[in-house]
Amino acid sequence: MKKLLGWLLIILLSLFPVLIWIAMHPVSERFANASSSFTSIGQLSALIGAVLLGITFLFNTRLKFLENIFGGLDKVYIAHHILGTVSFLFLLFHPIFLALKFATFSASSALSFLLPGQNLAINFGIFALTSMILLLFLTFFINMKYNIWKLTHQFLGLSLLLAAIHIILIPSDISRNVFLKTYILFFITLGILSFLYKTLLHNIFIKKYNYKVKEVSIFGNITEIKLESDNIFNYTPGQFIFINFPSISKEYHPFSITSSLKDFHISISVKSLGDYTKDIKNIKSGEPALIEGPYGRFKSNAKDQIWVAGGIGITPFLSMAKNLKEKKADLYYCVNKKEEAVFLPELKAIAEKNKNFNLIPHYSNEKGHITANYINNTSKNIKEKDILLCGPVSMMTSLKKSFKSLGINTNKIRSEEFKLL
Repeated sequence: MKKLLGWLLIILLSLFPVLIWIAMHPVSERFANASSSFTSIGQLSALIGAVLLGITFLFNTRLKFLENIFGGLDKVYIAHHILGTVSFLFLLFHPIFLALKFATFSASSALSFLLPGQNLAINFGIFALTSMILLLFLTFFINMKYNIWKLTHQFLGLSLLLAAIHIILIPSDISRNVFLKTYILFFITLGILSFLYKTLLHNIFIKKYNYKVKEVSIFGNITEIKLESDNIFNYTPGQFIFINFPSISKEYHPFSITSSLKDFHISISVKSLGDYTKDIKNIKSGEPALIEGPYGRFKSNAKDQIWVAGGIGITPFLSMAKNLKEKKADLYYCVNKKEEAVFLPELKAIAEKNKNFNLIPHYSNEKGHITANYINNTSKNIKEKDILLCGPVSMMTSLKKSFKSLGINTNKIRSEEFKLL
């Protein structure tokens, strides 16, 4: 419900300047012919795209209030990716439809409009959109290392600044209406400030916890790291942190907390998937670590729960299982083959001590991919229980669709989606 309200707020904020625009001139005049219609659509695209672009940058700040609105930082980052794509499309439509207006006169006029010329205001708009196209192309189509991708992504702030200059200089309805101009520039300024906060001021304003590595254990392609500190922060089982190991990188990466609240340390478990995670195993005891967080809203207050973990998606459930008390949970630990279930002994030990915790290992090479019907037949009465999912996106998407087909209320299905680039 919170997430739906968050999206509704975004829609209202992006459509509000459209209402101002409509009030300025009769709609019949704005769409009187092909030329004026193309102009109007181009203007509307710019208004909506500018607001959404500012919000997109805000959603990359990791500010806590955004988690409260969308129900978790993972959902905020998903919204960030969606808004980034949608705002880009609206901003792309802006020059395309304005060029179509010129195309009603001649193709050469339309082409000249899209190329840099003597009009400085238009040039800033062209440079803003061109730089955005280039950077988004690198994001979606070029497979780069994370640190290089992050560096190129930061140049989107330059695109935003160029767009702001274009809006200020170009003669338009925005420049002719003080209220509309103030509204649009507010969101552009919000985007610029968000960018500066995230790139330059984040390390100053966001508290970091100093830890040191206590112990490193390797289980196949999984590395477990225990960290200790005199200044331990509070967290809720199921949450994650951003952690930086200076010995291998300057970047912060997200990992679920796997320790118990009773432990005097924080632990994470990392699967070797890329350059950074492969280097994790080289970390030594005593090395420093910086922690930011915790983040996430992956939890349920229901008395009876079903947990479905796919592969390394088991990590948030490790902490939740260790801290399970009066609630009951069935955990489906899904891996391709038994040898990949590296946390099975630890989970079995928890299940033996806690009757409220029921462990169900599931091996795809023996039983095929896990299904909602299998869970329904095994756990019984699942309509009365909350269902928590963490694992590959394809697995979670398939299960959500199947659970809905069984008549399970979507409010009872929750997921943790680690797409936090």
